[in-house]
Amino acid sequence: MTRYLKVPLLLLALLFMPGAAWSQPQLTKLTIAEPGRLFQYAPLYYAIERGYFQREGLDVSMLTVGRRDLAMKAVIAGEAFASVHDPVEAALARSRGADVKLIAPVVNVAALWLVVDKDITLDSKTWRGKSMALPTPPNTPNSIFIKELRENGWNEVDRTTYKPKGDDDASHVLKILYGAFGTDLSLMMNG
Repeated sequence: MTRYLKVPLLLLALLFMPGAAWSQPQLTKLTIAEPGRLFQYAPLYYAIERGYFQREGLDVSMLTVGRRDLAMKAVIAGEAFASVHDPVEAALARSRGADVKLIAPVVNVAALWLVVDKDITLDSKTWRGKSMALPTPPNTPNSIFIKELRENGWNEVDRTTYKPKGDDDASHVLKILYGAFGTDLSLMMNG
């Protein structure tokens, strides 16, 4: 083989050889589990969409699982690097022996919706004789709502009944109906 033929073949071989000089930087793949597509995670979705994580060497994807406990289970099972949900889920997992920890808030405010009739206002006096539906505890929104009740002069009669302090009229009690609908509501709102 002539010297002139060796040089182009060498260059051609170098062109097709994998190596640091020829390859794109390797991105570290990370999956984040979420209970549902929720508007409060918009900054996270925006950062993924706009390539913020890729510029930092990360290929981040979201795994929507339908419930906060399933998001935590995805982390425990190794299907996801992290999960976003109510921080109480990590505490529950740790209490059951899981090796998980909270590292950072994605949303630094509790998502608390109060959907009401037109005759109900922020004044807790308008809540007398009404029923409220809340997601089954433990969860942060429930804790905040119960705290607000207590700070506004409501006393707990039992787990599902509160009455205004000093008011013994049975028709003024507030009934709380617990159900597992918090994530379902957000899923309905997102289609």
